[in-house]
Amino acid sequence: MCIRDRSDSDHQLIISLAFNQPVKIHHLVIRSVDPKSAPKTIQIYVNRVGMDFNDCENEQPTQVIELKDTDYKGQTDLRYVKFQHVKSLTVFVSDNTGGDCTIINQLTFYGLSLQDTDMKLSLIHISEPTRQAEISYAVFCLKKKKKK
Repeated sequence: MCIRDRSDSDHQLIISLAFNQPVKIHHLVIRSVDPKSAPKTIQIYVNRVGMDFNDCENEQPTQVIELKDTDYKGQTDLRYVKFQHVKSLTVFVSDNTGGDCTIINQLTFYGLSLQDTDMKLSLIHISEPTRQAEISYAVFCLKKKKKK
């Protein structure tokens, strides 16, 4: 899976996720194979549905993450107390590291359902800044971890 902003206007992306049941999220994994086009700053909003670019630029996010080189090789911890009853997430990529476009090769959130089932949660929706309507892509993954 690769998310690429091909717009002429800027490098911003909105990634909206909705979950079938409330979850607790503790960290994310983000990968970009091109260091020049990797996201630099992401803002995460919890349980705010239907956000547009104006909302993302003007509302207070649940967490702002300034990504470093180490974030693309490991995991990025979230403020767990702020991600306890998550029904939806909006991830706003406000800028990148300087390339012509923003490229995300992997974006995965890890956490637990409120019923204590380990889950791997992944991207389900992308909005591009140059589009008038939201565009949905078939990139959905929800996997339960096997209990030992």
